[in-house]
Amino acid sequence: MSSTRTALAILPALVAGSIWSGDAPSTPTAVAKIIPANLSVSLNRRFDEGEALERPTISMSLSLTIKPLAPGLRFMACRSVVVTEAVSDTGENLGSRDRDRDLARQNQRSYGEYEQGQGRYDANLNLTTRTLPKAIARLSGVVTLVVAKGVGKQAEIKPIKDFLGKPLEIVGLPDPVTVTRKRGGNEGDRIEIRTSTTSMDRIAKISILNADGSERRDNSYGGGSGGDGEAFRSIRGMMDDEGGLLLALHPPSEEVQVPFTLTNLAVLPESEAVVLPTVKIVPKEPAPRPASKPTVVPDKPAGAQDKPAGAADKPAGATDKPAGAADKPKPDASGF
Repeated sequence: MSSTRTALAILPALVAGSIWSGDAPSTPTAVAKIIPANLSVSLNRRFDEGEALERPTISMSLSLTIKPLAPGLRFMACRSVVVTEAVSDTGENLGSRDRDRDLARQNQRSYGEYEQGQGRYDANLNLTTRTLPKAIARLSGVVTLVVAKGVGKQAEIKPIKDFLGKPLEIVGLPDPVTVTRKRGGNEGDRIEIRTSTTSMDRIAKISILNADGSERRDNSYGGGSGGDGEAFRSIRGMMDDEGGLLLALHPPSEEVQVPFTLTNLAVLPESEAVVLPTVKIVPKEPAPRPASKPTVVPDKPAGAQDKPAGAADKPAGATDKPAGAADKPKPDASGF
């Protein structure tokens, strides 16, 4: 029993001063530079049996890069992006569902360790139009950021056997946290942390601690929230009775409004190709091919015989004999 009281007494001391002030009134300030990063365009048009039902709706989604103006400045979240003015190069007002703050909050997102380590953050806004402009002449708005003030605290819940199933009040969280161990089932062995969605949003990271106090390598977890305002995180695996959890809490923070104005954002690329004179070519029908002529062989005289190719005609009375051979005299009646 004494160990339980000691552990519970330690929790507030570990997280004292980690007070969340995210709901404080917003204050305009220059903490970041807003620059365009990526623009995508999509067109939507409905048809009924080939007939267009209405004019096309063109949507433009613009991704913004948020760069801190001071070293070490960290942003924890983007609460909203509100568009106050959007005018095309022809003077047309571009529509935006982000003019309504409630709808603009759909663009909110949280920034984790990676974004904070890189010092590079992003946000999105949306525009609609009936006619695709060549450029956005002027785009103004306000990005509401949650800026960290100081360093977040950590709450160590160890040894876990002394805290299982008990409501734990941690300074900096508005509602208690409950830790249980689940065995078997479809999800297997796991550690489950439950609290309100408000408190869970203020927990930056949950890690499992080994008995010696070192962090377990695999600290991946899933979770969700219900309609009753309760949220949970589930970490796979088991821990020893002497092991525990480490809850890293977000540091104190405040919301700040960062106004921005962007000009001359090209939507359609300008053609830089040199215009050359057109050369006119008139196709013609192909000319007919000449018909192939058969080879005609003259008729042979009667009694003529075929002779080898290249053999010359012999004069009348000539006989075949070797070249250079002399005519021999014919023998007389005595045989000489």
